[in-house]
Amino acid sequence: MSASGRWILSSAPAPGRAAACWCLRRKTRFGIVRVLESKTAREVLRVLRELRQEFGEDFRKLFKTITCDNGCEFAAAKEMEQFAPIYYCHPYSSWERGTNENQNKLIRRFCKKGKSMACVTADHAEYITLWMNNYPRRLLGWRRPADLMAAECAAMGIKLAV
Repeated sequence: MSASGRWILSSAPAPGRAAACWCLRRKTRFGIVRVLESKTAREVLRVLRELRQEFGEDFRKLFKTITCDNGCEFAAAKEMEQFAPIYYCHPYSSWERGTNENQNKLIRRFCKKGKSMACVTADHAEYITLWMNNYPRRLLGWRRPADLMAAECAAMGIKLAV
């Protein structure tokens, strides 16, 4: 498993303006899904600001690096660096991002490919997040990401409601 604090940031594209943005902690596969009003760098920065506010002073302990693809919504690298060091994947190399593709597959259970994300509300995104984090994974020895994240946060002295 990877080192603690490494996150993947991606979006599930869809026709229209809205999209789902998600963060996934590599080590525990703990995910956070948010709604983007539009697939822009400004919206991704808004989501990162919300997460920083949500996690408060523990944000830097939890988010040590962020890796994302080369989509236009992640183009604001300089501004994103204020949250954590940013790394980009190679373009057109989905085989390098298996975790990303598997996460998209889980999200697509709720938001079918080719359908607009405009109907996805914040409540729906929260439901998807809870479902994904309580779904046992073979990779994790059939443990749930929420349990692993809770244990990791407890070890770091972070009180996190997962």
